Amino acid sequence: MSLSTDARTRLGIATTDFNVGNEIADAINHSVGGRATVLAGQSSIVVTNAAIVATSAVVATLAGTDGTALYVTKAVCAAGTVTISVNAAATADVAVAWLKVS
Repeated sequence: MSLSTDARTRLGIATTDFNVGNEIADAINHSVGGRATVLAGQSSIVVTNAAIVATSAVVATLAGTDGTALYVTKAVCAAGTVTISVNAAATADVAVAWLKVS
């Protein structure tokens, strides 16, 4: 199965004839990610990484449990950082897993 030329253009993927598996593998090989901790009493964490630019797309999800911080609300990128926010101030330290996808 291959992505259409229109889909490749919208996703910023080269229009050469690759299959979907190769396109996904290539995106994973060029990605940056990790784990960060939202500290108790806080509702966000700033992650510093030189590979992140203002136009980057970052996906983040909770990698731990907390009674009030239940989900990630946004990941805002800037030059060299991404600020990951959760829905409420954490009652205990909670881990967040993140991945730069573009």
